[in-house]
Amino acid sequence: QAEDGIRDVERSRGLGDVYKRQEYAAKKLAKKVVKEQVIPLITSMIWDHIEDELVENGVSTALVKPAEEALNKTLVAIFEKGVEAL
Repeated sequence: QAEDGIRDVERSRGLGDVYKRQEYAAKKLAKKVVKEQVIPLITSMIWDHIEDELVENGVSTALVKPAEEALNKTLVAIFEKGVEAL
């Protein structure tokens, strides 16, 4: 019983539920970090290596930015497929 004498309306179902909620929260945070920070970092690292090659090989600069965006979308799709397996 709480110190103020007020109990939660919903009865506790045990520590298993607490751990499941923590696991869900951790997975949700991990997904957010990967999508918002890791994938852009990987895109940038990969892009640094191929952008000059594209331009040096005559690829129009107008196509370079869409290619970078396509790379980012591809990495997001790969990540999301991997997450589905969890």
